Amino acid sequence: MKTIELKKAPPAVSTLAKGTKRESFVFTAAGRPVAALISVREIDRETLSLSLNPDFIGLIQRSRGSLERTGGMSLREVRQRLRVARGSTRRAARTTA
Repeated sequence: MKTIELKKAPPAVSTLAKGTKRESFVFTAAGRPVAALISVREIDRETLSLSLNPDFIGLIQRSRGSLERTGGMSLREVRQRLRVARGSTRRAARTTA
């Protein structure tokens, strides 16, 4: 992800960017969206970067597909599995010490 200081952006882009306080802009080519200009004032860089990362988006899509196919796990099941995992790790650490 590249960063451009607003003072160094072309005047038209700078003007549009200042307008993102009120609305977002979608740029089109032959009637199809190709880019967007949105406000990111309330978004941290990590969240923004992940939301644009194709690998991360693919991971989320695969995870959602898996959830639809196999179902999820209740909070109770998660807690039970974590207790077992934590307990087995502690026991393993004690026996090797």
